[in-house]
Amino acid sequence: MATNKELEQFVEILKFTPMTVNVQVHGYGGECYMGRVKRETYEFFKEHRIDVEQLASDWDDDGKWNFIPDKHRIFPPGEPYECENICHSSGATLEDSFITIEGPEGTIFESTLNPGHLEDQKIVTECVEEIVLSTEPQGQVIFWGGQGEKGSFFDSELTLRAPFDPSKLKINYADLDGWLILQGIEYNGEELEGQDGYSTTGKWSEHKFIINGAEEVYEGVERDSDGEDCTEDNVPLGANNGPEVWERSPRITKGNPVRAGWYDCCYNTGTTFGTLYWTGSEWWVYQSFQPTTVNKVTWWSGYNWDTTDWSNRPPVPPRDQCTQCGFVGEIESNSDHVLVCPDCGAQDADIVALDYDPQTKLGRDTRKKYCKPKPPEVPVPQSTGTKSWPF
Repeated sequence: MATNKELEQFVEILKFTPMTVNVQVHGYGGECYMGRVKRETYEFFKEHRIDVEQLASDWDDDGKWNFIPDKHRIFPPGEPYECENICHSSGATLEDSFITIEGPEGTIFESTLNPGHLEDQKIVTECVEEIVLSTEPQGQVIFWGGQGEKGSFFDSELTLRAPFDPSKLKINYADLDGWLILQGIEYNGEELEGQDGYSTTGKWSEHKFIINGAEEVYEGVERDSDGEDCTEDNVPLGANNGPEVWERSPRITKGNPVRAGWYDCCYNTGTTFGTLYWTGSEWWVYQSFQPTTVNKVTWWSGYNWDTTDWSNRPPVPPRDQCTQCGFVGEIESNSDHVLVCPDCGAQDADIVALDYDPQTKLGRDTRKKYCKPKPPEVPVPQSTGTKSWPF
């Protein structure tokens, strides 16, 4: 025999008019992907000072990552989500998102997705996937990638044939080493189709290596448009308007340098770009300062100054000039990313980059005026090949 409470519930159902409601999850979330990386691949990234964050975001790479062999290419440039042999998931972050159920006449339910809050409301939660990186073998290298978003992450319709009951909700989620990501919503045992209901904007991204254990992790070095280091520690390469750009010779494919010193090179049978040290008889790797295991350097490019001691590098000259007032120096952008002259306030169109090209008269005149000490003239190679570069 039915109890009074069961009879009351039955009457409520009979009196209830079926209606369609909208179930939406909004707030913060994103996409997370992880993959195991071979130690030799991680060491390759270290040796060649590759910034995995830059590789992950450089979808228009113009071929500058071609030096990475296929066996060490953990994902194509700009497609980090392809490294996913541990996990790959996307959705709302439980602790930072809300679930809202809207009926024809307004909101009938709203709650945070914080697991503790859901539990207090008797709402069932289930972890359908759990990743714990600390359980990986000691020394295992892991690529970790994540992208954060804000907006709507779930949008579905639900037909109610009885008054809404929060206890019939079920929240499924993945625990990706502490990042709790929504995986699905059920109501009264029925899974709702709403995972495609995305309407978000990007907020952040992060890509890095993790090593299980106490080992210090290599973070990477940003590379410029030529695939060269952008930092100035140890051996600086290709930074903005520095002498590593405008004091560099064309690529030389025959013979070896005359002078000992640092050279921009392509080696490993044409697959590796970087800096090598020419001792006068053999090429050395600058990170470990020892002979390379590579016999062939396919091309090298020298500098018109003594690189045996990197402190000899010419000072970086002024980069910008204002055509309105003649100000010369470093002109910074304002908060709207517009270049503004610090003297007269002229903007973008009135700011020009100074020309230091040794092959033009304007460039040579600019060097004489602003480069201290004055770099020696770079000889122009003759088509007959009778005139050589002083390297």
